[in-house]
Amino acid sequence: MHHGGWSRREILQAGTLGMMGLSMADVERLRGDSPSPRRPRAVIYVFLTGGLAQHESFDPK
Repeated sequence: MHHGGWSRREILQAGTLGMMGLSMADVERLRGDSPSPRRPRAVIYVFLTGGLAQHESFDPK
């Protein structure tokens, strides 16, 4: 979901900031003042061995 240059995360952040009293104009101004976004440098990959837990495999049909 990336429409018009706003990602879903940015929309949720703007909504949260709105509840704290910042307007969309303030968000855009702060966004324009910040340097370009950094690229991720690392990925956390969690590999868990084993099967499903008892409550995850229950199917009440």
